[in-house]
Amino acid sequence: MLMTAIAHFHGSIETADQLLAMYAELRRSRNLGRRGRLDPANEDLLSLPKSAIVACMSALDAYIHSVLYEQIPIVLRTNPVPDALCDAMAGVLPKKKPTASKTHSHFCPLPIVWPNFAQS
Repeated sequence: MLMTAIAHFHGSIETADQLLAMYAELRRSRNLGRRGRLDPANEDLLSLPKSAIVACMSALDAYIHSVLYEQIPIVLRTNPVPDALCDAMAGVLPKKKPTASKTHSHFCPLPIVWPNFAQS
């Protein structure tokens, strides 16, 4: 069974928590105390909290993209689509001319034909 977006997000956050636990344990095992500046010989430990931050940000990014991928087609099916939403989407969706084999947006179940901005 596929993991839901929120389950994947929580799993990534748990991984980040484990990285922080590893950092705390390594500080303890090296007798560095719980807090304080690390000397150059122990700066390698900083990769663990840095990795935890990257994991959290990546998890949040993936979750947001998942929700958008799921929700944008639902919103676009409502009739009519508000002009403000069209303007906002035009600012983030890629402005590429569709090819014969690719006339649908990644998010939208309807064909999207973008104007030729070079002529504007």
